[in-house]
Amino acid sequence: MTQKVIIFDASTLISLAMNGLFNELRELKKIFKGKFIITKDVKREIIDKPITIKRFELEALRLKKLLDDKVIEMPSSLKIDETQISKKVIEIRDIANSTFHGRGEDIKLIDSGEISCLALSRILDEKKVNYVIAV
Repeated sequence: MTQKVIIFDASTLISLAMNGLFNELRELKKIFKGKFIITKDVKREIIDKPITIKRFELEALRLKKLLDDKVIEMPSSLKIDETQISKKVIEIRDIANSTFHGRGEDIKLIDSGEISCLALSRILDEKKVNYVIAV
């Protein structure tokens, strides 16, 4: 059986969190025969950073609970090493954020969370894993 993965970007999980759709995500996980994956950069955006800000702490704690309960998982659950992702991130970032210029400087088009999702998708592609990116 082919493995299936949904790679979540921070914006998708933030939208679900702000609308209180944690149980819906849990239910989706039960019927989806695959993994919900976030990268360490996405984790930093949805849990590590917001947990230190009073206004966003509750949502961050609830997202952390989803991670603790393995509703969402890290790439290591797919036996993908963080160094693999980091190498691809550098590759993609160097191209994406140096393609366009304005006022003598590179225009930054894409942040680390999105880049890490793309990097992970390229690794999954190489491993012939079926995936989609939820952005």
